Amino acid sequence: MKQLVAGALAVTLLALVATDASAHGRRRGGRGGCAPAYPVYGGGYGDCGPAVQYTYQTEYREVQRTVYRMQPVTTTVNVWESVPVTTTEEVNVTTLERTTREETREVTYYEREVTTEARKRTVYRCVPETQKVTRVVCRPVTEEVEQTYTVCVPSVEERTYNVNVPYTEQEEREVTRTVCRLVNEVQSREVTTYVCQPVQAGCADPCMPGCGPAYTSGYQMVPVTQTVNVNVCRVVPETVSQKVLVNVTRFRQEERKANVTVYRTEQQTRKVQVTRLQAQQEEVEVTVNRLQPVEEEVNVQVCRLVPRTRQVNVTVVECQPVTRAVSRQVTRFERRQAQREVTTYQCVPEVVTERVPFTVCVPVVSAPAAPCGPVTVAAPGCY
Repeated sequence: MKQLVAGALAVTLLALVATDASAHGRRRGGRGGCAPAYPVYGGGYGDCGPAVQYTYQTEYREVQRTVYRMQPVTTTVNVWESVPVTTTEEVNVTTLERTTREETREVTYYEREVTTEARKRTVYRCVPETQKVTRVVCRPVTEEVEQTYTVCVPSVEERTYNVNVPYTEQEEREVTRTVCRLVNEVQSREVTTYVCQPVQAGCADPCMPGCGPAYTSGYQMVPVTQTVNVNVCRVVPETVSQKVLVNVTRFRQEERKANVTVYRTEQQTRKVQVTRLQAQQEEVEVTVNRLQPVEEEVNVQVCRLVPRTRQVNVTVVECQPVTRAVSRQVTRFERRQAQREVTTYQCVPEVVTERVPFTVCVPVVSAPAAPCGPVTVAAPGCY
């Protein structure tokens, strides 16, 4: 089934490529499909005809092409299949049946019997005896030996060495620093003060009859704003160069002498007492234990097993075969023919109409702006 589907897809792709090639196969030549241009002359150089130009336009045309599609087809086929069939059969089954019976048997067993017997044995006893042996003894021996050793002898030498001695001298250097200077300037400020003024009471219009003279009923504080000049100190930074004396430390070399203790090696000889071990042989008497065999009689208890016989009752089990008819189910597979529906895919051709873009070369005529010579236009054969 997979091979059939793959074949159908390959045929469809080939049909699409062939249709596209037939639709666009008429394009020959350069970019627009036009033939190369050649010169066309008008009536003369004095009066030239209209100028001809060509433009490219895209048109859509209907083109038919064949498309292959996969169509499912269902068919009925005959297949063989195995069907299980269960039947009941009678078979003969042989089993063993157990039977018991009582019988008398003679049994032999062993009893333990202990007796005393006189036996001889060999015993080894330790017998001490004195022997003379030679042994090696290490004794210390002291003697005087002359030895040579190395010693370090000190001596004093006068040596000269250089040292760097620091000294300080003053050096004049120019230093630049920023100094803040106070500058007095006059600025105008608005100051508000309060003035105590009397409050008049009495008749509002003194010309009216019956109105008495005005009098002061109290005082009130009235704010008064005025402009005053104030001296203000402003900080102005400025850069000042100044020469200062700086202490500079320098070093000078001086030659000095000093006594140095120097050690040298020297070989010396001395006599020392040396003790060493010296091996010497000597004879000594030693007591040695020797094993001597001795025979003696001892009474030994001996255990023996004596056979005895007696009658006992024994239960005997016997198995006898018995055959019986038993029914059982047996499953067998029978081969039968059956019909099944199978779906396959066939490649069916179909004609499809599509709109395909085409590029067309269209002439455009325009009036000449001035007398002209030979004009180069495209040759016919465009589409």
